[in-house]
Amino acid sequence: MADLDGASQPILLWGTTGVMTEAVLARLLAAGVAVAGLVIPGDDTPAPRRLPPPPPAHDELPLLDAFMQRSAVHLAWAQGLPVYTVGRLNRPGVAVWLAEQAPDAVLVACFPRRIPAALPAIPAHGFLNLHPSRLPAYRGPAPLFWQMRHDVQPLSITLHWMDADLDTGDLAAQADLLRPDGATGPELDARLGALGGDLAAQALAAGLPTRTPQPPGGSYQPWPNDADFSLDLAWNARRAYNFVRATAEWGRPYWVTAQGQTWRVERVLGWDAESTLPAPVVEQGGILRIQFSPGSVFAIGTASAPLAAP
Repeated sequence: MADLDGASQPILLWGTTGVMTEAVLARLLAAGVAVAGLVIPGDDTPAPRRLPPPPPAHDELPLLDAFMQRSAVHLAWAQGLPVYTVGRLNRPGVAVWLAEQAPDAVLVACFPRRIPAALPAIPAHGFLNLHPSRLPAYRGPAPLFWQMRHDVQPLSITLHWMDADLDTGDLAAQADLLRPDGATGPELDARLGALGGDLAAQALAAGLPTRTPQPPGGSYQPWPNDADFSLDLAWNARRAYNFVRATAEWGRPYWVTAQGQTWRVERVLGWDAESTLPAPVVEQGGILRIQFSPGSVFAIGTASAPLAAP
């Protein structure tokens, strides 16, 4: 077990302005973890640059207050924590800056750039990453998308050390989350982030567990393409409804093809577990009823020409 006291030894959190990073930071702070600062992607500079908070808003309309937006950046500023932006991570100034910060560990939560192998060797206890799957399954950049496409229940989050490869480092802790029907991507990100933040806080406070190598096997999925947003009529209705709800933030069109016709699905409205329709797709006034196996989904959509081979 490493000699690390999460209540007093500083860590840096590397993430984004997204929902999951904000949830992780909130849980770390609630647990009393000494977070020394937040690092987010930014324009390329020789070394990380401190991002100053905006001046207090004096407008009478509170909605214009910059602190009204919920994000990890605003939460860090509200707590008096420094926020840094970083560009290319292989610049020598980045390693020098990190050594000067002297964190005991770096916790990564959704940081979108690959960490050069030299950086995890700088903090005393390396870089740890929160990955939203039960590793070694669903390695890669979009694990939540693929778990929803494959109808995985429960979802999981893994705390692991980072190594030279992607999502292959030793395990520190794992936890599961039962996903509710109809949850959106941001809602799932927030739930997984809160669970991951608690997981990391407990591991840091306990001095970090013994490293456990990942078991053999596992899987890797790339970024999804247009074909991966198709809806398979062999799915059950509940699966199709939950997939669209959880991945709608991607802004991609969904589509179904049956009997030589293609329909574009804009938004799902609900699902029925047992209904049987007279045709694979019934359209009326811009509302589609789509037959799955079993059950049906109600959606807003239109008939369209068949898509080019995706």
